[in-house]
Amino acid sequence: MTTGVYVVLIGVYPSCVAKIGSLGLIRFEKGTYGYVGSAQGRGPFSIEGRLGRHFRKHKAPRWHIDYLLRNKSARCVAGVIASSKTRFECVLNRSVQNLALYSIRRFGSSDCREACRSHLTFFGEVKTAEVIPLVTRVFQSLHLRSQVVLGMPSSDCDNSVHAARRLSFTGEAEPNATIP
Repeated sequence: MTTGVYVVLIGVYPSCVAKIGSLGLIRFEKGTYGYVGSAQGRGPFSIEGRLGRHFRKHKAPRWHIDYLLRNKSARCVAGVIASSKTRFECVLNRSVQNLALYSIRRFGSSDCREACRSHLTFFGEVKTAEVIPLVTRVFQSLHLRSQVVLGMPSSDCDNSVHAARRLSFTGEAEPNATIP
């Protein structure tokens, strides 16, 4: 099990309104979103555990991201991950936000140590395949060696992180891997 940071890429199609815990109702435009998180523990708090949770559709909601991913319009498409013992979450988050159109205020940042405005950004109505290289370059600029994990067509699989395909940090897919 690994500690480190990640960006989960989420497709929302069609646009939707979702109740996000204490944040209330939020409208999500159709398109690609990026959620920046960290995994500094073992088991469910490792990168594998966190991504496994994000890729599962059915779970008890605990974090803001869980509420969004329960919505039938939202789907975890990919994760970009990097192993690190140092906390890079907010540095990574600020760099990812520079790529996006806007962020969803207070989403995923209620426990943020560096007072980030949000940990969820909206890239627009673009394909995830167009966002992955941009996000991997952010990891590289921070001297983090990243891997891309693709979700499988059925995100309801309880063991979905093991069913996901891993790509190299260069972004080259395994044979037959498709990116929505």
